[in-house]
Amino acid sequence: MSFTLGVSLCLLALSPNFINPALARSKPASSALVTQHSADETALCALAEAFFHAWAAKDLDGFLRLWSEKSTELEARRKSAEELFAGSEKIELRNLTIRAVKVAGDNARVRVETDARVTEAGTGKEKAGYGKTLRTLECVKEAGHWKVRGEASTYDEIGAALAAAKSDQELAALLAEEKEFATAELARALINQGARLYSQGEHTRAMAIFRLAQSVAEKIGARAEIARATQSIGNVHMSQGDYAQALERYRQGLAIYEALGDKAGIAGVLNNFGRVHASQGDYPQALDYFQKSLAIQEALGNQAGVATALNGIGIVHDSQATMRRRWSIIRGA
Repeated sequence: MSFTLGVSLCLLALSPNFINPALARSKPASSALVTQHSADETALCALAEAFFHAWAAKDLDGFLRLWSEKSTELEARRKSAEELFAGSEKIELRNLTIRAVKVAGDNARVRVETDARVTEAGTGKEKAGYGKTLRTLECVKEAGHWKVRGEASTYDEIGAALAAAKSDQELAALLAEEKEFATAELARALINQGARLYSQGEHTRAMAIFRLAQSVAEKIGARAEIARATQSIGNVHMSQGDYAQALERYRQGLAIYEALGDKAGIAGVLNNFGRVHASQGDYPQALDYFQKSLAIQEALGNQAGVATALNGIGIVHDSQATMRRRWSIIRGA
């Protein structure tokens, strides 16, 4: 196992919110405050190193000791670590670099870039989901010692902060600070944040986040993410009863998916077309779209997609049966 960690260079600030020791010392501050920041930053660097080192060594006790006992993630992380460490997979941490640290009283965040490989024993096949990643450790000082309270993708962390912005000005400021992270990963994280807000019924906020994701994706030419964001915007329009706008967004998304040859994306949009037409009472057209979506999902072997399409077909048939009963009652009267 090999990895690099330059503690003296571990605070390479990626945004004004993340503290670079040299910059911190250049600002007016008491020597005691600077010394405390320096000590905290060094301790946080050591904590992050120990965290990923213990994980790679499959040291369950050492790994769990670094977590705050008050963390809401602790039990879930205990279970996932036990499962991974009990397996025969080989974990190799090839590189580790502390990219940035933010200290705010007894709370802190540490951004860490890692390059890890997990391979299956015997076959040597590399497992997906690892490789080069950016992770953020949320830390808390307890009884004078720093502990890990949470761990997440750095892109999810930034996406959550952007989604929580209270104004356009705050959002613009956050984007300016995090401009280095304007990537497809950030666009996906924003789409996920928008989807969370959408599921909670916060459609106005969800729309703003989806449009932000679309903007980020367009700036970097991430076409798959443009299509997902566009389709998500269409979903909000549909929920608001603006079917014309929903259909237009779905057409835009479909064109991109077709150009990319993304069959799963095409099937998803076709299903959305079906939903719109079903909502408008155009049941034959809705049924046609649902059946086309079903055929693609079956060919892909996507059981969740198959279930979604079948559900749409069932809703159409039920609606048609309801309409027939109503007409029968009216005629009988």
